[in-house]
Amino acid sequence: MLARVGFVVGLGLLHVVGAFDAFDEEKFGKLKFNVDECEQAVRQGRENLINAAHSVAERHLQRREARLEALRSRHQKLNIADKDYKFRAANDADVQCSQPDPTLFPLPPTDPPATTTAPAPTGTPELEVRPLFTEPENDAFVQLMHRYHEFLDEDGFCHSKTPTTLADITDEQVKGFVGVLLTNHASYLCPICHEWSNHLNHFVLKKNRHGLADDEKVLFDTALAWLPDAQSTCSMLLPYCHEEYEVKAKNETEASKCIKCTLCNTVTVTLLQRLVLVPKQLDALRTYVNATIFRNICAEACLANSTLYGDEGACHTFLVKQFDFVFELLSRYLMPANFCTLTTQYCALNETPNILHCAKLLCEEGLPHPLNAICDIIPDKPDAADKFLNIKRQKTEL
Repeated sequence: MLARVGFVVGLGLLHVVGAFDAFDEEKFGKLKFNVDECEQAVRQGRENLINAAHSVAERHLQRREARLEALRSRHQKLNIADKDYKFRAANDADVQCSQPDPTLFPLPPTDPPATTTAPAPTGTPELEVRPLFTEPENDAFVQLMHRYHEFLDEDGFCHSKTPTTLADITDEQVKGFVGVLLTNHASYLCPICHEWSNHLNHFVLKKNRHGLADDEKVLFDTALAWLPDAQSTCSMLLPYCHEEYEVKAKNETEASKCIKCTLCNTVTVTLLQRLVLVPKQLDALRTYVNATIFRNICAEACLANSTLYGDEGACHTFLVKQFDFVFELLSRYLMPANFCTLTTQYCALNETPNILHCAKLLCEEGLPHPLNAICDIIPDKPDAADKFLNIKRQKTEL
């Protein structure tokens, strides 16, 4: 549940509390939305979301199938020679390969996979989402698209009572703000997401291939084929980015540079506290991935070359070890002081990030309605700015 005492800025990554509750009520009076423009923005957001849900899924599934087809050929071409491969069965004559789930591996199947449909207001097209990883009801991509669709609620966002303090801001208003931002106006986030995704893929995932044997590399690459690349990842998280992606991914602005430190700290801390450093969450994810994706990879490898990959238990064990190794690496790699300051150099040493310092830049670059409502409350006097930024200015004694 989104906290009503927090004002979510940008991606909803920064919660500002405390002194803001007493902020100038006259400034808050300027937060009134133009209802017609707000409704138009929400409708445009839904249209962009529907287009993204279709194009992102199609691109990822086609790209994944091409990579898996190439890997199947590599499975078949590997031979015993004089090497001691690790996934051979103790007795080749007793090998019985499992059958991969036809709905999961390989994808896309001959017939289009099942989709899930989210209801839409009268006169607007429905949101149909193809699953990317598993069955529709448990697929992360399906759930994410439906969540964004729920955020784009005209009644809750555009027709809510105008808040007079931060405590009056409703969950629907916060969700609507975030939904419109991510589907219509996330231009300054596209290059940041692209840079991070490529960085983690190159320096964390692919780097782990070094030192693996030939048969291990094929299994590891098969697992990587299931993961979306930077373009698919950022188009999922930021539906606005999916059209003309290559252009948007390179369009770094002064606002993009300004918010890098804040976003980096917030995203890394969130990932660490909500997933990477939470054993219960990791155990659940490991069990789920092993029972679905890893099981299908090992079954497919066995069918492609049962001589080399007849021991599916050893295959499972290897993939789970790689899973654990990656998350153990992430537990150190994603520490903000390491990743944001030393590795990417987004933050200066001992810098205290505050995204509100970038608000003026965002407004100058042309935030559209209803997002530009925040521009009217940015103060232009030092004392008011101190309140807005929730800081206490130190007086210098002469």
